[in-house]
Amino acid sequence: MWYEKITTGWDHTVTCLPIDPFNHGREQKLSSNIETTQDLDPQAQNGPAQILAVSAAGLFVFLICYVLLFCLHANFPYIESGVSRITRLKHDIALNGSPFKSSNGLKVMVFGNSKVLSGFIPSQFDRELAARGMAPVESYNFGLPGDDRFVSDFENMVARGNVPDVVLVSIPWPAAPEPSPNLFHFAEHEQKIMDRLFPFRKLPRDFLIMASLADWNPSAFHDQYVNNETILRQMEIDRGYYFIARESHYKNDELPADLRFPTDTPYTKLHRDIPMGPIFDHLMALFAAHKVKCLFIPTYFREGQYAPADAVRSATHQNFGSSPDMDVLGPDYFLYPNRLFSDFNHMNPQGAETYTHDVATLVADWYKQHPPAK
Repeated sequence: MWYEKITTGWDHTVTCLPIDPFNHGREQKLSSNIETTQDLDPQAQNGPAQILAVSAAGLFVFLICYVLLFCLHANFPYIESGVSRITRLKHDIALNGSPFKSSNGLKVMVFGNSKVLSGFIPSQFDRELAARGMAPVESYNFGLPGDDRFVSDFENMVARGNVPDVVLVSIPWPAAPEPSPNLFHFAEHEQKIMDRLFPFRKLPRDFLIMASLADWNPSAFHDQYVNNETILRQMEIDRGYYFIARESHYKNDELPADLRFPTDTPYTKLHRDIPMGPIFDHLMALFAAHKVKCLFIPTYFREGQYAPADAVRSATHQNFGSSPDMDVLGPDYFLYPNRLFSDFNHMNPQGAETYTHDVATLVADWYKQHPPAK
């Protein structure tokens, strides 16, 4: 039998108690666990406070990063890619700016995608219509790269009093409006929401692209930034026209005459689509209320990309001739030789001059038959 000596009492009397050698170690371990548990109790009580502290620190770091990136984006806007910057600039003009500098004369707004962006020169269009005896004309190229939606921009202009007299449209609007953002349709509006909440979200990507193109040379990066600023300021001077030089990879910005693409279908004709529906009715009401003429103009393709379009508009569009606010001009599309293209889809400056001339001719001929009311 083993004994454990315990000192107790006020007189320090020594008492010896028997110890079970088989349970003694277990009792000590249990006692140690109880003490450890008791020691951890204060830490467990501090758990929620620690979680709140970590969350607050994370939120603070997020806000610092948000403010830093927002300030970088605001103060260095030309790090942004040309496509994003052009789109943002034109949306801002519709919301807050004024595309027309003069209140006199005929105001013309041209809507379309990147084909219009790189193919329609407002200053040349104005000169050609003036040369044909029309009143002073001021036009603006509202072509958006990679974006076919323009109805909301037109509505914003009208709401702010920047109403054009003539709208030239080269692409169709959607047949039905997009559903409003909600729990079931959030994904369709995700890009718009993200662009508003995080306008700088593409800044790291654009910075890396520019740095790579500059071979990570700070001086070359600065030169590229200045070049971006020059190009986009020139687009503002040119009233929305923009030559997409970055996509041009051939000599003199001209496609080789014999170049063909696997997607070409030279025996297929395309037909211009003008969808009916709620948006059509809404636009017709806007045009009538503000006395705006809407003229559909042809888009353009390369020779050999499609078969030549019929010279006369298709029978499905004949009924627009009876509408006082809308009409369809010319064939469904123009075809031009490769030498007028800088890439697969877009015009070089010489091609833009040719396309602008053809559009000006169509509009001038239409106004000869439909002179504006005085």
